[in-house]
Amino acid sequence: MTWVFSGVTSADVMNNVIATVVVLAATAILTLVWKAVVGLMRGNRVFLSIPMAAVDTDDERAAIKSRIDLLIQTLEHRHGLDIYCAYTGVSGAFDPGRKAFIECFREIRKCRYFVAILPSLMATSAYVETGYALAMKKDVLIMHASGALPYLLREIESAGFSLLGSRVSAKRLEVADFDAAVERLKISGLEDFPGWAKSLRFSQKG
Repeated sequence: MTWVFSGVTSADVMNNVIATVVVLAATAILTLVWKAVVGLMRGNRVFLSIPMAAVDTDDERAAIKSRIDLLIQTLEHRHGLDIYCAYTGVSGAFDPGRKAFIECFREIRKCRYFVAILPSLMATSAYVETGYALAMKKDVLIMHASGALPYLLREIESAGFSLLGSRVSAKRLEVADFDAAVERLKISGLEDFPGWAKSLRFSQKG
């Protein structure tokens, strides 16, 4: 039996319902496909966060940059990773704050993994970058010297820690100093990341 109300039949209503369901299902499928494509595009992309402006002198900054350049070459050629590090683009004055802010957060969103090397407790944007990576639910590895972390980052591995209802994949790893962190990354690549498929080669404190 077909009902007619104000010129609209029950068949019309059913057709509209079916069409709406089909559109919603298609949208859900496309969303899943898009997320999968984005995940593939990110692949093994790593955001490497290093204190820059907090380093005292140009000579120190140049020395760190040369070590980071070598680290990036090793990670890309030996471990097949795609590395972004703002340090590689610094040759003189830093970018204006707004430009640096936008580029930094854009690159963090594009990465799958985030590594912060924190050799001491200092006034550095690396803490802001780490917080944003956690908020974006990236896989986060914090390599730090003793006493280099504020309270909340020291508690990052607390059992059941979650952010916005989703468990955060994060690990902190204590190292002796900046050079120790660099050498460890050269050897292990991403093996120290929480959830990395390969067996961890090192214990948390080496």
